[in-house]
Amino acid sequence: MSRAETGLRAVVAVLAVCVYACGGGDDQTAASAPIAVLSAFPAETAPLLAQATVADEVTVNGRVFRRGTLAGVPVILGFTGIGLGNAALTTRLVLEQFPVAGVVVSGVAGSTLQIGDVTVATTWQLSDGTSYDAYPPWLARARQLASSADVALERCTMVPNLSPDPVCMPQQPALVVVDVGRSSDPYGGQSFPCVPQNDDLYGC
Repeated sequence: MSRAETGLRAVVAVLAVCVYACGGGDDQTAASAPIAVLSAFPAETAPLLAQATVADEVTVNGRVFRRGTLAGVPVILGFTGIGLGNAALTTRLVLEQFPVAGVVVSGVAGSTLQIGDVTVATTWQLSDGTSYDAYPPWLARARQLASSADVALERCTMVPNLSPDPVCMPQQPALVVVDVGRSSDPYGGQSFPCVPQNDDLYGC
């Protein structure tokens, strides 16, 4: 697959928001606290759950959070639902209910990068111009990994309810650090409702 020539293109990505959220900015607390990993819809959540070891589930205001480990790292996995309204609500619940070291969003985004590339933005900007910088130590780690020849991302993934066979990219995905990531909200701040017993995009 070639790069997009014009406009934005859907890119399967892990958007490392890296919001530093441990109480008081204590580095020792951050080292022992889990990382919250949030996804917007079922097809984004499923590959994480398939690789995670889940210890327990906690329901907060109707939202299910799974505590466990992912690649040996303590995590809290959460499903936000589609749109910035849902994302804001779920992230607020996570930060209020759990002592987390930070937040990573695993999802998809419009981009001119290759499909499958993993994007880390140094700064996130909302449509009103409000900006949030990534947590510097996490950003430094992302830059280190992006420049390392020893780090290789997986080319294939399972797509739930589509096929028993994995879907593979023709090229090797790369970790890319960019200057600014931008978020837009076509739903006007409203929480886009999920559909019970529906598909991997709109389902609950």
